[in-house]
Amino acid sequence: MVMSITDWNQGSQSASEAFSPRSTSKVVRLNPQPDALRLWHEGMQLADLCYQATQAFPPRQSYGLDAQIRMTASLIPASLAQGYEQAQRSPAEKEYASCIERAKGALLELKTHLKFSERLSLVTPVVNEMLLEECDVVGQRLQDLCEAA
Repeated sequence: MVMSITDWNQGSQSASEAFSPRSTSKVVRLNPQPDALRLWHEGMQLADLCYQATQAFPPRQSYGLDAQIRMTASLIPASLAQGYEQAQRSPAEKEYASCIERAKGALLELKTHLKFSERLSLVTPVVNEMLLEECDVVGQRLQDLCEAA
């Protein structure tokens, strides 16, 4: 189910209901590729939600945060896609791991931008909380993927 920022504002569902099934517990799998693909989809969903949230930013008062949030949010699945492609071409784990690390860095940057945008009252606390929850889920999955790589 795809949830929009409008749904969050109306309080119709929690993030965990909207994107279930999810588990933050570490599950060891023999083949990490399905996890990487699922994480890519979740990263794309997070980027989509960030785009929706930043559309409500006032044009003259966003301080460029809208562009920074969008860029860092889209960098997460882009880095995963690059790492996955590199892993398919050659089994060099260093390149794959560096792409995962790049995605983790983008996620931390995204969380910082989201927190700053709330401090500036550019996004409501409810919406920001939901976005940060999604960031935490993606972050845990990135950590699990990093450990499996």
